[in-house]
Amino acid sequence: SLTFSNYGAPCVAACAVALCLTFAATVRADTPVNCMYDDLVGTWTLQLGPSGFDSSLNCTEPWSPVSSYTVTLSCPNKATDAAGNTGVFTIIYNQGVEVDIAGRRYFWFSNYQAQGGKVVSLCSQTFAGQAWVHNSEPYNPSNWGCFSGVRQAEQEHAGDSCAVGRHH
Repeated sequence: SLTFSNYGAPCVAACAVALCLTFAATVRADTPVNCMYDDLVGTWTLQLGPSGFDSSLNCTEPWSPVSSYTVTLSCPNKATDAAGNTGVFTIIYNQGVEVDIAGRRYFWFSNYQAQGGKVVSLCSQTFAGQAWVHNSEPYNPSNWGCFSGVRQAEQEHAGDSCAVGRHH
């Protein structure tokens, strides 16, 4: 059987260091934003950059929009675009959103900024350089692109059964 005792103290120490480094990387990857469901539903306008890249695409490098795309996120996790295509969205923890619609998968981290030692979540904006899109079905890692987006002004959600307990 495979046990640490077969490899001695150097293996135990190396494994402990690897575990600590993994934990440290995980902690650093967290963003201080706090965006909840009510902050994210609504109509988003995405400015899309060129696509056709692989997953090594760096969206922090300058790029220019080549088209725009409008998608509405609604109860409970429905995504609908301007052409009537429907899909789904998922909130990733309280930091980002993934939208799967019309054969494309969009992911963004929500924006935030530090103000006077406090962090203010700007949930109606994507974080600059932290928004990617690629084909979803079939998965095609050679068709990645960057985008930025903003949620249009808050709309009333009359008749939206998920609106129970909404804050404004």
